[in-house]
Amino acid sequence: CKSSLLHTGLSVNKYMHITNGNRSNRTKKGIKISSWNCGGGFITKGKKLEIESYLKVNDIDVMAISEVEITMTSYHYDQLYHISGYNMVFPQSWTSVGKARIICYYKANLEPHIKIKSCLAPLVQPVIWLEIDTSPSFLACFIYREWTSLSGDKTLSGQKSRLKEILIR
Repeated sequence: CKSSLLHTGLSVNKYMHITNGNRSNRTKKGIKISSWNCGGGFITKGKKLEIESYLKVNDIDVMAISEVEITMTSYHYDQLYHISGYNMVFPQSWTSVGKARIICYYKANLEPHIKIKSCLAPLVQPVIWLEIDTSPSFLACFIYREWTSLSGDKTLSGQKSRLKEILIR
């Protein structure tokens, strides 16, 4: 390996930077962010096990699950959606309408480094904004663009209006 580095003219530091990126901390190793479209519908026990397995096998720190169809009940919140070692974030529609089309999981040990930025998200849109405080801090936005709104609006003008509401914030 070392001889191949000499032929490229790269220093070991530059080679490691290219290979591993800016991983000053994970906060020591960097943050792994993922998104998964669950294929529509409710998160079932089978889908939850698939999500949980993916999170743990791939050591994912933050993951959004889109195209879910969930409603606010204590059973769903406490039993079906909870994954050990992870915290959940719901869009504002969870409290304003009692439904969510996207949810986000992040590792519980990242709690001091995660700020939910509700001020950036519309009340009834499936949008989650997180500020992730690593050096440097950055914003992560997870959006599920619906063809139909939670109120049932399927019109093209309604779609444009909802997208504009997200983009102009």
